[in-house]
Parts: sequence; structure tokens; C-alpha cells
Amino acid sequence: MSHDMFRHLRGVLDPIVPADVGTVAERGGDLLSDITDALRTDSRLLESVAARSYAHTNGFDRISLYNERDGPEVRIHLWWAGVPSDESIHNHAWDFSSLVLTGSLTFQILGQTTYGQSYDLYRSSMPAGGRPGDYEFTPMGDMSASVTFEATIAAGSFYRMDHDTYHRVLASPPSGAPLTATIVARGPVRRRFSQVLMPHGTPMPQRRSMRRLSGEEIVDKLDALRRDLK
Repeated sequence: MSHDMFRHLRGVLDPIVPADVGTVAERGGDLLSDITDALRTDSRLLESVAARSYAHTNGFDRISLYNERDGPEVRIHLWWAGVPSDESIHNHAWDFSSLVLTGSLTFQILGQTTYGQSYDLYRSSMPAGGRPGDYEFTPMGDMSASVTFEATIAAGSFYRMDHDTYHRVLASPPSGAPLTATIVARGPVRRRFSQVLMPHGTPMPQRRSMRRLSGEEIVDKLDALRRDLK
């Protein structure tokens, strides 16, 4: 069951087709029940998921359900009510697709301009000997950028993003709702780094390690999401 489930998750958003989005939107609760049951009964599977999952300093939990080295990955992202979401502007080392399962989020796309805000540009990569959630930042000069597009999307909506696109997500669970959640499908790794923009003069550490989530935390968080999707 586990292999079939994760093969389905791998292909569910890449490429996106309406039928696939409908399947996830309509069966979100059932899928999460199957996933959490699999993690409860398979300690090795839970251990592998926990090794790749962490609480991101941008304000969300990043739970990696399925991963192929340098290949596709399927993740759940969770933003909780009351937890500040202060996501830095960044791009990625891969293309990705994201479907909102519950709640809502606003995302912004930024482009390089001559008249925009000034940012410090950093190259972000995993340090030698690092693990998922370990980041190393190298200064790369500066860059001016402005918001070129902004949209707020609700549960059942999706978007895709090219690896070179600078963007950020501003998640805001609706009033009275406990969380916003997305399922993210990452494409193959296209390069060994991403880039981060920070407002000019903002202190930036050379290295940063995220707090990793325990197996028990992961199951509890997915259970909470499953209940929210019922």
C-alpha cells in the first residue's frame, strides 16, 4: 500500500491535470488517513520521512513524504494559526507545483527592476556534510526587485513555479481556522543552489540549521490536518 500511495503522490501534481487536482481535493482526508496509517505502522518509513522534515524558519512545517535523490519529491507544508509567517524572497533549485488543501495563502512573484527595493543577494546551498534543513549562505552582491504579481488562493486552487522565479508565500489561516496546508510536488533538481533576497542591510547568518521534526510530531500534525479536511 505504501509504495502505491507514494507513487500516486509523486505524479499527482507534475504535470497538473484537472482530474489529478480533483482527486486530491476530493480525497484529501482519505489520502491523509492512508498516509498517517502507513507512517504509524512502518517505523522505517516514518524514520525516513522524519530525516527529511523540519520546522522552517520561514514559518511553516515542511514534511517530506516522498523523495528520490535529485528527482521528484512530494511534501506537505503546514502553516499554523498564531505562528508568524515571514518568508524571505527566494527561488529554488527545481520547478514545483503546489495545491492548497485547506486555508488560503497569498503568493508574490518578484522581478529584477532598476527602480525597486534594494536587496542583498545570497546563494543558498547545503553545506558539505549537511542534512536536509541545513543551509549555507554566500553573499553574491545586491539586486533591485519589485512585486510583479500577487494572488490569494483558497483550498482547491493550485499554481506552478519555475525554479528561476523569485517569489514568497504569505500564508494566513482564515479567522477561526487552525491552519493552511499545501501539497507540493517538486521536480528534478536542476542546479545545486537557490538564491535568497534579504532587505539591504539585514543580518544574515553564514549557516542555519532548522529544527527537525520527530516522527511523533509528524504523525500528530498530519492527524490534525486530516481532521481539518473532514
